[in-house]
Amino acid sequence: AFMSTFSAFVNAGPAYIVNDIYKKYFKPVATDAHYIKVSHIASFVVVALGVVMGFFADSINSITIWITSALYGGYVAANFLKWIWWRFNGWGYFWGMLAGLIIATLEFILDQNRASFSEGSLWQTLAEIPAIYLFPIIFGFSILGCILGTFLTPSTDMATLKSFYKNVHPWGWWKPVRKHFKTTENVGKNIDFWLDMFNCGVGILWQSSMILLPIYFVIRDYELAAIWLLIFGVTTLILKFTWLDRVKDYKGSISN
Repeated sequence: AFMSTFSAFVNAGPAYIVNDIYKKYFKPVATDAHYIKVSHIASFVVVALGVVMGFFADSINSITIWITSALYGGYVAANFLKWIWWRFNGWGYFWGMLAGLIIATLEFILDQNRASFSEGSLWQTLAEIPAIYLFPIIFGFSILGCILGTFLTPSTDMATLKSFYKNVHPWGWWKPVRKHFKTTENVGKNIDFWLDMFNCGVGILWQSSMILLPIYFVIRDYELAAIWLLIFGVTTLILKFTWLDRVKDYKGSISN
């Protein structure tokens, strides 16, 4: 399990670095051999950063708490806004993620060095604050980064926004995009917010059942396994009618 997770990140990280950053902004035209070489270097850097960070961590638990309590604060804002706000662009996403990551990293550094701060000092007080309590602060900085990054850069071209809205049909602030559709294109406002929220709740149960079901089978708790098998079946049927069929109908309507 460890090696599969490790190899996945080592392979995915360099791909993001090379394709989304290096190739796009630094050297868009080069041979495949060049990009492979850069990918090898990026792989080494990713692993090296992970090793260095490991030396500064007290335990795996401290890293896990930081990721789930602090780092997610910088992750949530950008990944939420990209679905609901037409003006939000790639730069807003970048600066929102970066702002949250910087504050989360500062929190991690303070936490790992709390023993070196003087008793009663400001740094010691900040270091003693649990990461979960800093979530709103990190989230706020991330939101600020998202907004500044979005409004200080050009908006995404309307053709891309129209294509996204037509295929995804998100709810939220998309009125300026909807205005560019012709009446014959049959693309209206998404009024299924509460149904989508219901499907999210059912989907959480559905995914949880797929995780818990094999666990209870392995530990031979067949009673709970049967309960979660039933939950899996019921939630599958619900999602079939409230989500999957509706997606198929919508895709059929926009393709005609």
